[in-house]
Amino acid sequence: CNFPAMVNTHDMMAKMAPGGTFLLNTSVPADKIWDTLPLEMQEAMIEKDVKLRVVNALKVAREAGMGGRVNTVMQACFFALSNIIPQSEAIAAIRSSVVKTYGKKGQDVVDRNFAAIDMSLESLAEVHYPKQLTSDHEMVHHVWEHKGNAGSHLPVQAALAKTIEPIIFNKGN
Repeated sequence: CNFPAMVNTHDMMAKMAPGGTFLLNTSVPADKIWDTLPLEMQEAMIEKDVKLRVVNALKVAREAGMGGRVNTVMQACFFALSNIIPQSEAIAAIRSSVVKTYGKKGQDVVDRNFAAIDMSLESLAEVHYPKQLTSDHEMVHHVWEHKGNAGSHLPVQAALAKTIEPIIFNKGN
């Protein structure tokens, strides 16, 4: 997950396979992240025995001289964890892609991307979480309260909730 706030609004575990791995881009350290996750996510991760990995992709990208461009960092972490192809082959393929994509922009751009790849693998951290719920919050299920004072729905807010909330919470068709 590239956007940490989404764990509070999207059910990231809905399609997670038992024993799967969840990669989270976050500035929260590995030893503190568990308590920041919503209760529903913690419960599903415990139930499915999910492996949790974190990386501060923005910090890595900035330290590599790439500003806020985190795609290379997240891509390297994804392929390092996914076992789709052996990690060494994946990293070699990403490096080759960097040369092909950014080579015409200069060796400096290529070198910064290579540094980001190397630093991302070094920064990737495994989270050893307790098999218990520790969060103090649940996921956000509604953008706003749309009931009137008398308990009836306000027509405009109800219509917006019906159309906008499914988009925000990725529940559209």
